[in-house]
Amino acid sequence: MGDLCNVKVGPSALKKSHIAIGVDGMVPILRPSSLTARQIDTGDTDRTADTVAEQFDAWRVRAGDLLVVRVGRVEKAAIVLPEHHGYLIDSNPTRLRVEPEIVAPRFLLEFLLRGTSVDQIRATATVNWKENASPPPRRKCLPHC
Repeated sequence: MGDLCNVKVGPSALKKSHIAIGVDGMVPILRPSSLTARQIDTGDTDRTADTVAEQFDAWRVRAGDLLVVRVGRVEKAAIVLPEHHGYLIDSNPTRLRVEPEIVAPRFLLEFLLRGTSVDQIRATATVNWKENASPPPRRKCLPHC
């Protein structure tokens, strides 16, 4: 995946205390509940103040990004549309910033939503994360005979 796009996991430092209720919240925060297959629903989205959003600027989305849920309902994935540009993601979604000259965002989205892809993601997600957090063991290079 890293060869096709930039992968950015949501910020663990974005806390409930950063959420603004009412008119003070200007920047929407996308959560797993905001995602359905292929769409982003911002009808009941939490928001944060512009000053907080600036602290989490690296987690803003732009049109063409893909969002996937990394824990729970992994079949939720959507493309960010122009009207969602500048929104933040919370800690659960993962942002895939695709390079369109390498792969079309819509193609990658449809690939990720295929049943076999969803099954593979689920199977991988159930593996103990500590095992995956370590770099792979170094392989010894054998001379050609």
